[in-house]
Amino acid sequence: MSDIPIPAPLRRQGPARARKARAAPAPDAALEGELAQLRALLAARTAELEAALAVKHATLESTADGILITDEHGRVVAHNEKYLQLWGLARAEVDAALHADLIGLAQGRSRHPASLRERLAQIQALPSGETLDRVELAGGRVLEQFSSAHWIAGRRAGRVWSYRDITAQLRAEDALRDDAGVFDFLNRTGATMAATLDIATLMQTVIDAATQVSGAAFGAFFHRAQAQAADAGETMCALAGPAPPPPDRLRALELRAAA
Repeated sequence: MSDIPIPAPLRRQGPARARKARAAPAPDAALEGELAQLRALLAARTAELEAALAVKHATLESTADGILITDEHGRVVAHNEKYLQLWGLARAEVDAALHADLIGLAQGRSRHPASLRERLAQIQALPSGETLDRVELAGGRVLEQFSSAHWIAGRRAGRVWSYRDITAQLRAEDALRDDAGVFDFLNRTGATMAATLDIATLMQTVIDAATQVSGAAFGAFFHRAQAQAADAGETMCALAGPAPPPPDRLRALELRAAA
């Protein structure tokens, strides 16, 4: 076997490949260390970002208001569950939708969808500042709509919209106004009765106050002054309100009051 000649190219090729394999550079320990540091830094920043997103989500869901966040083009970038509940929308309908399109989806719930869509466009065009509006819903509820521009690194990034159901608050305020009106009615009537005994003045005071407190279109106060004869006497009448009834209607009311 040792006497078989070996071609020259093969004799040169074998040792060259061996030398090439032996000459392959070893991994750079410093470079591997830097890569490990970068991987660790990336993992830490990813964890920080996840924690920040978790805090943002918890903050959105902890508020009692419905929150909607849009970008500079009016496209939804975030919202909370309360917003979906207030407007009766599904999450899939809201995610990445245009704010104006959401009004179309909730068209049956808003009393004035066209006006609301126009108002949203006006607000979206504002470069900055805050806005405060009321949105009347078809079912009688009233939402308070507050918006404020938000900025990132000195650049306007969109708007934050806040919605709050103020129906109960408005009803309570109406009840307080009604109570105040009743007290005012009693005070004015009592003061008039203490100051005069004139029946016409008393009648006018009472009917004016009663019409105002009740919110009626008109009020009528009939008083029949009794005479000695059973069928005699004079009927006095005091009217109040911006829309008094026609004479025939007034006569019918007088007859009903005298019955």
